[in-house]
Amino acid sequence: MKKFFMLCLLISLLLVDYVGAKGLVLSKNDFVKIDPLMKMAMAKEGIIYSGFQPHIKIESLKINEFYYPVYIISSNPNDTIQGLSGLGYRFRIVRENDPSLLIGRIDIRDMMLIKGISGVEYIGLLSPKRFYLNESIPLIKANMVHSQYRLPIAVTGKNVVLGITDTGLDYTHQDFISESGDIRTKYIWYQDVNPEDKKSPPEYGYGDECDTERIKSKECPYKDIIGHGTHCSGIMGSDSKKYKGLAPEGVFVVAKSGTFNNLADGIEYVLKRAELLKMPVVINMSLGGHYGPHDGTSPEELAIAEFLKNGEEKGKVIVVAAGNEGSSNIHLGYTAEDSPKKTLLNLSNSSGPAIINLWRQKEGSLFISIGIADESLESLNELGETESFDGSNGGTYELIYDNKKYAEVYFDVALYPPDNKYLYLITIDQHCSDCLSSDFNFYIKVKGNIYFDAWFADEDFFSGGSSFSVRSDNGLVPGDSYRTIGMPATSPYVISVAASVSRKEYTDIDGNVHTLKDNVGDIAYFSSIGPSGDESRTGKKPDITAPGRIIISAFSSDAIQLQAGTQVDKIHIAMQGTSMACPHISGLVGLLLSVNPELTSNQVKRIIRLTASKPYEGFSGFDYRWGYGLVNAYEAVRMALKIGFCEDERDCNEGMVCRNNYCRGLINSPCKETLDCDTSLVCEEGSCRSPAGGECTSDGDCSKGLSCIDARCVTILEGNSNEHSSEGMGCSCNILDVL
Repeated sequence: MKKFFMLCLLISLLLVDYVGAKGLVLSKNDFVKIDPLMKMAMAKEGIIYSGFQPHIKIESLKINEFYYPVYIISSNPNDTIQGLSGLGYRFRIVRENDPSLLIGRIDIRDMMLIKGISGVEYIGLLSPKRFYLNESIPLIKANMVHSQYRLPIAVTGKNVVLGITDTGLDYTHQDFISESGDIRTKYIWYQDVNPEDKKSPPEYGYGDECDTERIKSKECPYKDIIGHGTHCSGIMGSDSKKYKGLAPEGVFVVAKSGTFNNLADGIEYVLKRAELLKMPVVINMSLGGHYGPHDGTSPEELAIAEFLKNGEEKGKVIVVAAGNEGSSNIHLGYTAEDSPKKTLLNLSNSSGPAIINLWRQKEGSLFISIGIADESLESLNELGETESFDGSNGGTYELIYDNKKYAEVYFDVALYPPDNKYLYLITIDQHCSDCLSSDFNFYIKVKGNIYFDAWFADEDFFSGGSSFSVRSDNGLVPGDSYRTIGMPATSPYVISVAASVSRKEYTDIDGNVHTLKDNVGDIAYFSSIGPSGDESRTGKKPDITAPGRIIISAFSSDAIQLQAGTQVDKIHIAMQGTSMACPHISGLVGLLLSVNPELTSNQVKRIIRLTASKPYEGFSGFDYRWGYGLVNAYEAVRMALKIGFCEDERDCNEGMVCRNNYCRGLINSPCKETLDCDTSLVCEEGSCRSPAGGECTSDGDCSKGLSCIDARCVTILEGNSNEHSSEGMGCSCNILDVL
């Protein structure tokens, strides 16, 4: 947020030396008494002046879109109050001294007059008050959408399906029941259950589906015992006043699973049920894995490409978490050479085998072996090693040293048709029945003449636990945390989401305060990093960043507290991860689809990218941690309404032009503020009009009190006919005074 304020300050400073033909912009010295938040408001309003006179009179105090609540620090409060009263403003003294504090409302176009009043030392903007929302909501400006701040309509996600493929949803939770008592969950498909009286979806023939009627009667016996899906759903669409979600009026369709091995079915199910409901749909997928090519061609990603018609299907959008491996060195990639190179392995202590999937182009050669070594003071001594695997001699190899077995290593290979790459599968099992434990170093040795990418994807296929060592001594090649965007987030047709820090501390249900070491606005340490395995296929990844550390949301009544100290009250819990960042974007997409239900995935992605905020000074528009920046929900909604950011006239409503990447209304276009109008026009009584001297075709084109004469808006001053007669003819004349 601090960086955003600095950006607005920069905008203000760029404006300060400009003097317009019809108005005045403050000079640099004029900013001495004005706080940064006020400067931001002034920059937003354009600092438009049409003279040095106040815009209101004592006898006709009128509140308009330029009015802001402010506070004033004064060295002489009585003189300041008197001066403000002279301009028609009513202020009250809240604190009379040390320091003296005055509070009231002003039209910020009168700033030049107000700052010159006796005693005024500092003028500050009173920041808008909000509901007690989760801190991530105002960080991405979604609260401005909820409050309908200068938006022509309320945008709440109404008539949009919020789909999730996750661990389920506690549909009885009060955050998912409307004020009228309606359960907002319409369908839940429990993919991994098989009861005797099951009612499987007819399209799939397995699992148990709870339709709207079963849900209403609360006949669904299944629980979200993990709580992950309920938490994510709350971020998407809770209507809690304390922890409001992004789209609080959306309805839910859920595909519940414990393994996600039927992920494509779950996606399709949600899309089909949305069609039955005749609503556009966004699907949140706070999940992923690293077994696959990471290039948009995994099976789920190919299915997604079909479901979304390569991103061109109207009203269907999928959002996927980027992954939580930004601090885990699960990736290894380099161009192999004839001289073999080694990388040490940090193998997980879990009972299952460590799994490496390595991908290379079809042409060329690559030889892989796994070994164990110990260290001397000067070198890494090889003790035992498997045969070299070249892609043709797969099978199981015992890792032997001193006639003792320390692991079983399995090699296999496949040519993956979608991208025509070879997959080398390598598993390392230290826990075989006759394997001995040791403190030896395990390593992977590679030689050849081709580039490769390898990822650890241990048994759970998520974060696993094994990694490549970052050691580079003794000629070792280190692993890294790049290319750690999981699948299906590497699909070119989904929106992949990285995570930032949105909360410095929180208090748990027992009153204990938990404080983070990192700061609000930082990228989360765990957030996965791009690029993908093949940027030419996937485009740049990740797409966008949203808050993901720490997020408070709904707590399933059937779940257990996964980590001590995370429950904040009886029905809410704190979690972190790109799993939590993902539903921020999904909920925003729900808002965009409620504005325009025919938006495609590609169009939504473009809107979110173009309206993103710069996360740090010097941000060049994209990097592999932040993607295209920090999401700005407010500006994204405005762009969807075609009243905000634009690249050309196609991004604007009819009767508007795209000027300096912002949609501006022409004469008589509806408006909320002067920035909504084209250059030199002003917003008056909800319509863009020409000021004095501006072009016009009729009086209705001109600002109040002006007339259209000779295609120019002017003030007509009635003169005395005797004094202003023409050549003694006694004609009554008007004097035209162009302001």
